[in-house]
Amino acid sequence: MVDSADRFPDAQALLSCLAARAAHDLNNLISIATGHVYLMRQPGAPMEESLEAIEAASSQLERLARNLALVGTLEGVPHGPVSVTALVRRAAARSEGRRRVAPGR
Repeated sequence: MVDSADRFPDAQALLSCLAARAAHDLNNLISIATGHVYLMRQPGAPMEESLEAIEAASSQLERLARNLALVGTLEGVPHGPVSVTALVRRAAARSEGRRRVAPGR
């Protein structure tokens, strides 16, 4: 049996890139929150600014998590074997249709 990673190396690279970017963004946002918690523990620290920064980072984390969850539930994305031949034929048919509609372009 052929592993899907062997059949779709570009998809695997894309997912790896997405995971790396998501991890980087998550780490940045967690660092913001952790840094402000540290600052808040210092004697005489201004609490309001740190709380606002933590709240903003939390909101961004929520958005990032929601967007990542949506990536996994995209409708119309094939979850099994894909016929490259069929995809090429469909693309060619669409291209042919465009040429007929707009001649001379």
